[in-house]
Order: sequence, then structure tokens, then C-alpha cells
Amino acid sequence: MDGRFFFCCALVALISRPLLAAEAPVTGDLRLSSDIERPLTARQAFAQKWKLPSLKSDALVHVRAQVQPDGHLSGIEMEVDGPPSEQQSAVRQSAQAALANLQLPIAAGAVEFSLRARANARIPACFPLKVYVSDQMEDSSEAVPEVAIRAMHLGVTKWNAAISSFHKGSVMEPFILTSRPEEADVRIEAYQDYPDYSGYFIDEQTGRMIVRVPLKRFKPGLLQGNFQWWHPEQVLQQTMFQMGRALGLDLSDQPSNVLFAGQSLYIVTGPQRGVGLGSYDIRIAQFGDLVNDQGGGDRTLTNFQLEDAGELIKHRRCGAGLRAALPVILESALGEKDERRSRSAGSGL
Repeated sequence: MDGRFFFCCALVALISRPLLAAEAPVTGDLRLSSDIERPLTARQAFAQKWKLPSLKSDALVHVRAQVQPDGHLSGIEMEVDGPPSEQQSAVRQSAQAALANLQLPIAAGAVEFSLRARANARIPACFPLKVYVSDQMEDSSEAVPEVAIRAMHLGVTKWNAAISSFHKGSVMEPFILTSRPEEADVRIEAYQDYPDYSGYFIDEQTGRMIVRVPLKRFKPGLLQGNFQWWHPEQVLQQTMFQMGRALGLDLSDQPSNVLFAGQSLYIVTGPQRGVGLGSYDIRIAQFGDLVNDQGGGDRTLTNFQLEDAGELIKHRRCGAGLRAALPVILESALGEKDERRSRSAGSGL
């Protein structure tokens, strides 16, 4: 009886050893997973708070800090790389404002992460791109008016119409609107308070392009200012500006162009046969009024921009030897970027 008892105990001990030994690597894997997710969580939270300024080139922000028990940051060290000197201050100030309001859902301790704000053209893997337009404000509980949603939709579909018309139907429409955010290649987010004609993000986990469109602007008053809705034309133009870079187009330095990164004081008049089509006369608005307060001011595209976008779409059609997946970033050669920038500065069609 005693012999059988000791034999059973020995057998249990032998079986238990490999089981206990197998548990050790699992703990290590969990720790490694936590180390990887920590900067990803911080970067995602920072991206939600960072209100990107209008940019002429990409900006990389690298952050090192200590996470306090309440989730706030202390001992923040930040490096900014990329933008020209005249934009360094705007990038740094906007990033500092986001970090000051950040509260991370991670344990106390050191954290380090980087985030790139983008301004340059984006070369997708293939077309068409699925575009989701959010119907909820990201920074307010206020509902997005239907007229603003339609304006954002129109800012997408006007590109389809312009390219299809210019190429006489020989080029496919580059964008498809979708109601399913999880399948989108591009996500358009609506904000109450956000800089005009801003940069954009790439979600580095999904490859999704994230652009943000302000639906209101702050107007100072005698006693206190308040936010007022932008005219739908302004919402449309801001959306077209953002989506133009998803077609591989660089920024333009012409204030009347769709890819100009800023408010325009120019009104485009003449035959309205679609963006980029017809002959236009351009005059400057009087008294410095913003064109879109008046609801006018369709911007122009050039032949070169429509040609470049069409060629990109032709050679990057999903299924034509290209993987139908979320876009990837392909860095253009410096010469190609310079050529596109000069071509985007031409006169309106």
C-alpha cells in the first residue's frame, strides 16, 4: 500500500515538471506583447489628440516621457524632424498641446513613441480606394448635419467626375464610398475645432489614411467668440484637398488650386462644367472676405494634375497584378516630386 502511494506521488511529480516548465515562456511572451503594445497605445492616443497644422512637408515627432499613475505624462522630451524652419514652431506647439492633455490607459513608467504627420502625396497600392465618411464629430457630441455629410461625400465623388470626364471614361473612378469603417482605405473624420487644410495620418497598424475636416470655425465676438458652421462649399473644398493627395498629387502653391494648403481669397467664375473643366476667370475677393463665407469659389485643377492622377490609377488597378489591400507608402524620387510640384502650379483649365 505504501509502495503504491509513493509510486503515484513520484508519477505526479514527473508529469508536473514539464507542465510547470512550459508555463515560463508564456509569461515572457506576455511581457514582450505588453512592451510592443505600450508605445502603440501611446501613439494612438497622441494621434487622437494632435490637431495637425497645415504642412508643406512631412513632420516626424519623437516623444520620450514618464507615465504617471493617473495616466498623465511628465518629464516630456520631444524632437521634431522634417518640416521647414518656419513650420517647426507650429508643429511643436500643436504637439505640446496634445501631450499636455494626454491621459494614457497604460501602467506607470517610461514610454517612447514616434508619429509622423504627413503632407506629401500618397501613392496607394491600388485603386479603387474605399472611403468612409464619419457621421459623428470626433471632438463634440453634436451631430453632424446632413448637409455637411453630403458636402464631404461630394468632395470625394467630384474627384471621380473630374477624372472620368477628363479621360473620357477611359480611367476608372478612383474612389468608392463605403458605410463600413472597418473596410475603408481612407477614413474622413469630422471635427468642430481643427486647423484648416491640415496634414494627415497613416494608421501604421492598418495602413489606413486618416484625414480630418473641420466643420466649424471660430469667430470672435464683442464679448465672447463662438464656433459657427462652415458653408458646405468650404467643407467640400477641404475634403477635395485631402483626397487629392490620395491620388498621388503634391501640394500646389497657387491659391486657386484644389491642392493649395490654405484658405483662398480668390473666387473662380465662369462656366461651371465640373471641377477642372471649362474656362475660368479668377478674381480676388474684396475686403479680405473668405470666399466660402459667401458660398462661392470653386477651385481649379490643371491638365497636368488630372493626367498624373489618371496615369497612376491606370497602372495601379486592383487585381491587375496588385494585391487588393490597404495602401502602402511608396517614396517618390526627389526629381519626380519636384516635377509634380511644378506641374501642379499651372493655370486652371
